[in-house]
Amino acid sequence: MYRSGRFLVARQLIGLVIKLVGILVVTRLIGPEAYGLFAAVAAVTAVLATVAVFGIDVQLVRSPRGSVADDTAFVVLVGSSVVIGGLAAIGAPLLGSWLQDDGVVAPMRTVAALLPLMVVGAPAKARLERELRFDVVARNELTADITVYVVSIPLAIAGAGVWAPIAGLLARNAVLVVTSSFAARYVPRPVVDRAELGALARFGTGYSAAKWFSLVGRLVNPIVVGRVLGPVGVGHVAVATRIVEQLGAAKQATMRLAVAAFAKLGDDRDRLRAAHAEGVLVQVVGSVPLYASAAFLAPWLVPAAFGRDWAPAAELLGLLAVAASIGTLFNLGPPLLQVRGRNGPVVRLRGLQVTSLLGFTLLLVPSVGVVGYGLAQMIRTVPFLTLHRELLRWFRPTYRAGARWVLALLPMMTAAWWPGELRPVLLLGPIVLASLPSTRREVRAVAAQVVGRGS
Repeated sequence: MYRSGRFLVARQLIGLVIKLVGILVVTRLIGPEAYGLFAAVAAVTAVLATVAVFGIDVQLVRSPRGSVADDTAFVVLVGSSVVIGGLAAIGAPLLGSWLQDDGVVAPMRTVAALLPLMVVGAPAKARLERELRFDVVARNELTADITVYVVSIPLAIAGAGVWAPIAGLLARNAVLVVTSSFAARYVPRPVVDRAELGALARFGTGYSAAKWFSLVGRLVNPIVVGRVLGPVGVGHVAVATRIVEQLGAAKQATMRLAVAAFAKLGDDRDRLRAAHAEGVLVQVVGSVPLYASAAFLAPWLVPAAFGRDWAPAAELLGLLAVAASIGTLFNLGPPLLQVRGRNGPVVRLRGLQVTSLLGFTLLLVPSVGVVGYGLAQMIRTVPFLTLHRELLRWFRPTYRAGARWVLALLPMMTAAWWPGELRPVLLLGPIVLASLPSTRREVRAVAAQVVGRGS
């Protein structure tokens, strides 16, 4: 299943290097406060874009009706994004008042006004994914990633502050719209098909509810952390989060592939079980060692690379790495259930997760600072257990191999709380893991899926 997405995996890996270098340069140039303002704007915009898209991008990948669905979706996306973006631009001062920093208002208004740019490329991109043209998707996204820093780094050097990453964000979306439309040979038409509109609404209602819960969780940083610790605290959380997200290249690639792949497998439970197990192993082997390595090096690397102002992000990075590692075992459950039309359990899961994240962040951040956010993210993984029961309706999922990797590498992620001279002890688990014959077999299996033959 995942061989057809090896271009997407390669793109994620190359993008990982580009983004980590870019984040390092931009954050070091503009500092925690300006980056915190950008992170607040980006988080709010992500939620607005998800509300505007309403699950249309996923439904288009599933839809057999091709151009009719694409054109209907385009009209809906333009309308929804104009309305939502306009309301957000009007309400931007409220964000400035909440963060007690008016410097966020103008960037928020600018990005909100250009919200259509962030969503209208969905039909063209969905057409490419529907045709499994992941090599084209990979090239387009890599071009967009490079564009971000071609635009933002010179502006950061010139002293543009928060406007440097804002300009990079807008440039990235513009490039994606153009390249995706050109590659898919998609020219939108002002057509609205009633049957397709109904299908979009029915699927979007359930799917988007779960997605909204997930993205509302991103608002916890600017809204809760920002209120307590200000833009600097938001910046620390945002940088640690971005590093962990970028290291999860395999996770992101398999999540992208899962919707199209699970949809094509239909009701074949044996193949669904095999595809799920295969995807979990790719996520764990491809991501958890990187999470562990970053957390182990963070106490030295973060202050050295980003500057001393960013030191609080090192401890937070370790906690986020633990949460992300646990997530690799369960991340493929939601897309599998959603393509089977089981949106309800996913909505409940996301609701429990965002509630626990919000509640424990409110409880812990005022007393222990940004580390409290990391602890809340770890607690947020507990509701994943509710998903296992739902998957049993289809097959019995297996987590044994992935759990062995996570448990062996978990001690490395606690390095920030150990004295420097004792940290080598934390490498014992990875050494034992590497010595096991089963580990070598799993690495070869994942390598075969990512770079092996087949399409």
